[in-house]
Amino acid sequence: MTTAGNLVFQGRASGEFVAYDATTGTVLWNFNVGSGISAPPITYSVDGKQYVSLLVGWGGSAAGVGSPSVTQHGWAYGVHPRRLITFSLTGILALPESPPPYVPKPIDLPDFEVDDDLAEQGAVDYEVCDVCHGTDAIAGGMAPDLRASSLVASEAAFAQVVRGGSKKENGMPEYAHFTDARLNAIRHYIRHQADLTWE
Repeated sequence: MTTAGNLVFQGRASGEFVAYDATTGTVLWNFNVGSGISAPPITYSVDGKQYVSLLVGWGGSAAGVGSPSVTQHGWAYGVHPRRLITFSLTGILALPESPPPYVPKPIDLPDFEVDDDLAEQGAVDYEVCDVCHGTDAIAGGMAPDLRASSLVASEAAFAQVVRGGSKKENGMPEYAHFTDARLNAIRHYIRHQADLTWE
């Protein structure tokens, strides 16, 4: 966002909200909001007082795609608050603290023996999942990292969520048409990706 006062405001994936001199690019001010920023700021005036507001909370395409470059910031699903933050030149309130960055670690499920053929098929079937749960099963923060989920260990529990829609209130769609075979292949792919962490 640019202003008539020759400022440029930018929110960064790192959680830094920065104001630059629009002419020189010099950083004039920055503030860590405690979570990744993907929304643009807005500015407005009320009774002659200027405000800058910003929706904070990691989301958008980067959070869905996921990759080591995205997850390095540590904005994990369900860990960091989403909030509207408003700044003014006379603002004095302290921002409530946000949890520190957190990167989900794939869990070890020693009783889950990955079938390589199923995992290979699951890589194809997983394509419908990667929009939210991340490419290569590496979540970017918009949805849970399935490599860190014990839910994958249970055929019945996994089917209840994916096919049965038990997490619809959390934004997880219901895939009623998924067969047992397809669900099983996806589970093996997810565990294959998790096991790569331990190699």
